[in-house]
Amino acid sequence: MNNEPEYLTPRLTAQKFNIGITSLYSLMKRGKIKSLILNIGGKQKNVGKRLISVQSVRDYLVSETQTQYVAGNCNAHSNN
Repeated sequence: MNNEPEYLTPRLTAQKFNIGITSLYSLMKRGKIKSLILNIGGKQKNVGKRLISVQSVRDYLVSETQTQYVAGNCNAHSNN
């Protein structure tokens, strides 16, 4: 059984995946990764705690890796 959380805050997600917070929010805005806002006792929309699906970040990274590999850019992170 995996003890890793399914959702993390943006800050923890950015740290875990070594993604800049601005890039993370851009991916959310573009619908590339999934997030939700827990509305904690308020009537205002979009006020609360944002959480990001860890699996959606993993899925996005895998899809990007496959896309870059197919496009012939598999050495993008090479030190050469």
